Amino acid sequence: MRKKACVALLVAFFLATEAASQDWPPLPKQGFISGRVATHADVAAGNAVFSASVGGGAVGKSTPIAIEIPQYAYYKEGGTKVPVIVLQAERIDIKGAKPVQMDSVAAVRLDGKKFIGLLSNFELLGRVPPRSLPPVSSGPTPEDQTPALSDLAQMFFEDQATFGREHLDRRRLDFSVESLRHINEYLEVIRKDRAVEKEWTRVVLCAGAYVGEVIRRNDKNVQWRWLDYEGARQVDPNLFRFLGRSVGTAAVLYDGNAMAFPLGKVQKYLNNGAEDDVYVFAKVIMSRGK
Repeated sequence: MRKKACVALLVAFFLATEAASQDWPPLPKQGFISGRVATHADVAAGNAVFSASVGGGAVGKSTPIAIEIPQYAYYKEGGTKVPVIVLQAERIDIKGAKPVQMDSVAAVRLDGKKFIGLLSNFELLGRVPPRSLPPVSSGPTPEDQTPALSDLAQMFFEDQATFGREHLDRRRLDFSVESLRHINEYLEVIRKDRAVEKEWTRVVLCAGAYVGEVIRRNDKNVQWRWLDYEGARQVDPNLFRFLGRSVGTAAVLYDGNAMAFPLGKVQKYLNNGAEDDVYVFAKVIMSRGK
C-alpha cells in the first residue's frame, strides 16, 4: 500500500497539464479541505483530491499541514511556474520497512484540472491574488528527474498492486539488459487482458521507467538522465509541440544531445505486440554511441 500511494502521487505529477493563461480567479468558497485530513467521503463529494486513509489507514498516518487553504500559489515544474490554487495539504507518514514522510499538496490549475504535488514544488502566495500572471519562462537547465524515475522503476516490481504482478519473476528483474526479455514476456501477457485498460497509465509509467533505467544503468557510451515532459519540451520545443503531451512522453531519457522514449516504447508494445520489442529497443539505443 505504501508504494501504491507513492505511485499515485508520481502519476499525478508526470501527467499534470499546463494551465491556460488568464487572470487570477477568486478563491473558491467550497471544494477544499482546511484544518483536518481528508476522508474518502470528502473525495467522493469533490471537496478533496486525495485521501491517505487507503485500506483503513494502511498507508500511514496523515496530519494537516498548517498553511492557509485555499490560497494562491505557483507550481514549479521544469523551468515553468504554473499558477494554481491550493485546495488541500497533508503530511503523510508512510508505513514500511523504510518509513517515508511526504508533504503532499492538492491544487487546481486555472483551467480547472486538479493534481497532486509535493509541497517543495509550490511557491505559496497567500489569499491576495498577485497583480498579474507572469509569462511562462524556461530556466537554463531542465530539472533532472532521475531519482523519481529510478524510484518508479523499483516500484514496478515491488508494488503488490502492480497490474499482472503474478506474471513477473522478481529474480529476473535485476536491471540487466537481459531482464528486458522478461519485460517482453510480461507485456505480451497483460496486453491480451482487457483489464489492463484501467491500469494503462501506471503500467506504461512503471514498466517504461524500468526499461529506461536498464538503459541508463547499462549504457557505457553515454550518460543518460531523465527529464519530464516540461523539461524535455524546454530542450526541444518544436519536437514536443509535434509529439504533444501523453503518457508516452511524460518522461524521456536525455544524454545532452539525443532523447530516447522508453515509456513510448512500452505503450507501443501494449498496442502492437512483439514488433515493438523493448529488449531490441534498448540494444539499439545503447549501440548509438559506439
